[in-house]
Amino acid sequence: MALELGPSRYHHRLDAFMEREGYVSKERLYHRVVRCWCGSYSLSSTGESSGEFRHYQHCEHCGCLILKDVLAEEDIGELYGPRYYREHQIAIGLPDFTKRYETDADDRIPVWIEILKRFCKKGKVLEIGSSHGRFLKELSDLGYDVVGLDLDTDICNWSREKTRCDIRCATVDKIKDEKFDVVFAGDVLEHLYDPKEFVQQVMDVLRPGGTALFQTIIFDDWRQCPIEALRPLFHTILYARRSLRLLEGALSSFYDVIPGVFGCTVAVFVNKGS
Repeated sequence: MALELGPSRYHHRLDAFMEREGYVSKERLYHRVVRCWCGSYSLSSTGESSGEFRHYQHCEHCGCLILKDVLAEEDIGELYGPRYYREHQIAIGLPDFTKRYETDADDRIPVWIEILKRFCKKGKVLEIGSSHGRFLKELSDLGYDVVGLDLDTDICNWSREKTRCDIRCATVDKIKDEKFDVVFAGDVLEHLYDPKEFVQQVMDVLRPGGTALFQTIIFDDWRQCPIEALRPLFHTILYARRSLRLLEGALSSFYDVIPGVFGCTVAVFVNKGS
């Protein structure tokens, strides 16, 4: 189930936020979110009048934090186009993707590999949001058969040439005829408008008994959500632990949560098909 959006309107404060993030200065249309992805209309204010919490509302049913305003569909592609890796990431203090090819190999990737090994010692792995491709390269060197997906054509071309791995500019619903033992999506769930549909698309490409690993921020109470996770427009949904069961579907079964990197948690789902 997707977020339900109200009428579109201009929001000049968010336009200013976009400009500070490195995006072109212009007026954009935004929608007020009126229903949570879980189906509940019980969205209440966090009570914060300043700071980043002011951009979010709390779902009383599932416990998630939901953005109050999101970009209209005609503008959403702008968020994750070429500017996302080449300007936005730098604007928020992260190295560009070519430098992260090296730095990620020293911090997050070793943790991800150890997590993945718990569920799959060998086999075929899909990474959604593969960016520079270094995680796939390390898995390939360990003997895994790997495929990566990303939305930026230039990033895909760069990472494919750098890693010699199978990296495609596509979304997961475009490869539903292929099957994998593990699907990994790091820092993806928080960007979605319809997380349940995404989880079901992942299950469609998992073999029965296969494992999906979703790294994201997960909290017991929204007041515990780290301030740095509150990214207006970008981090659409921030997840309460109790909401994870609501992501289950015909094939998906919630299994566990385990520590990830930099304060994130990895939610583990299993394809329960036979």
